[in-house]
Amino acid sequence: MTCLFSARTRSLNRHDRPMKTKIWISTFALLPLLVAVKVADNNKVCTVNTIINGRVTIVCFRQGDSVYLLRDMSRGHGIITLHADQDGNEDFCSHTADWKLDSINRGALDVHYCVSKTFDFYEEVFHRNSLDGFGCAIYSYVNDHAIKDNAIWANRQLRVGINSQTGRTVVSLDIVGHELTHGVIATTCRLAAEGEPGAINESICDIMGKSLEFWVRGKSDEWVIGSEAGLHFRDMADPRRFKHPVNYNDSTYWYNGIETKVAAHVNSTVGSHMFYLLVHGGTSQWAGHIYDVKAISLAEADQIIYFSFVKYLFPRSTYKDWRAACLASASDLFGKNSQQYRSTAVAWSAVGIEEK
Repeated sequence: MTCLFSARTRSLNRHDRPMKTKIWISTFALLPLLVAVKVADNNKVCTVNTIINGRVTIVCFRQGDSVYLLRDMSRGHGIITLHADQDGNEDFCSHTADWKLDSINRGALDVHYCVSKTFDFYEEVFHRNSLDGFGCAIYSYVNDHAIKDNAIWANRQLRVGINSQTGRTVVSLDIVGHELTHGVIATTCRLAAEGEPGAINESICDIMGKSLEFWVRGKSDEWVIGSEAGLHFRDMADPRRFKHPVNYNDSTYWYNGIETKVAAHVNSTVGSHMFYLLVHGGTSQWAGHIYDVKAISLAEADQIIYFSFVKYLFPRSTYKDWRAACLASASDLFGKNSQQYRSTAVAWSAVGIEEK
C-alpha cells in the first residue's frame, strides 16, 4: 500500500478538533496511471521532411535512448504506422528524430502525418474520439506492393499501396481521410459497399477526405480526389471530366453494369457534386429546370453531412434517403427556415434527387 496524501480535516466528534487523516491506495491501482505517464514521457514531437506535406511535425515513440518508432500514443489508443510487406509488419525505425528515410519509405511519414490529421479533424470538428468514437487505435500498413495506385480500408486497418508510375507511396490528405472515413461509417450507419448504398458510402468518404484537406491546407478550388498524390480519381466540381455522372439522371455516365464496386465509385459523384454545389454555389439545369444553389460555409456543410450519416442513414440507404437525412440534419442544426436548409434542398434537387 502507498500513502497517496495526508490532510487535516474537521472531525465529527463532540470536541470538534482538527485531526490528521491519511488516505491509502493500493500500489496496483496506480499501475495504469504510472504506465500512462511513462507512455506520455516517451511520446516525442519530431520535425520531419515529408514527400507530399513538406516539413511538418509528427508524434513518435522513443524506445530506449535513440530509437524512434512511428507510433503516436498521444491520440486515442494510438496511431501506429508499420511496414506492409516485411515479415511481421515491422515498425519503421529511425535513430534520429529527423527521420532521414529513403524516398520509398519516406512516404510512411506522410501516412503517419495524414492519419494524425484525420484524427484531429474528427476530434476538433465533430468532437469524435477516433474512428469508433471511443479512441480506437488506427493501424496503417504502408507500401503494400499488392495494391497499385490505390489505398484501401480493410479488416479495420489502412493499407497503402504504391504508385505504379513513380514507385512512391499512394498518400495524400484526401486519400487518407477518405479511407479512414470508411472506418467511421463502419461504426455508425454501416452503409453497404455495393450498389446505391455503396455510392453514398464512397461519396461521404470523398466529401470528408476533401474537407480534411481544406481544413489542414485552407479551402481552395482543387476538388479532384488524389491530385496531391499524382492521381485523379474523381472530380467533385466537374464529375464528367473523368466520366462520372453529374446528376442522378445522367444516362451517359451513370453506371448500371454488374460490377458493384465500380458502380459504387462511379456513381458516388452525384452526392459529392451536391456537396460541391452546397459549398461553392452555382447553377444546374436538368429536365427543363434551372436550380440556383446559394452557397453555405464549408464548416456548416460538413456538419450537415456528418450528422446525416451518423444519425440518420442505415445500411441500405438510397440517394433519396440521404437527401432526407441531410435535410433532417440541416433542420436539427439550423432550423427549417434557415438558408442552410434551403440550400441543402436545392443542391439535392440540382443533382436530380427530389423528395421521396
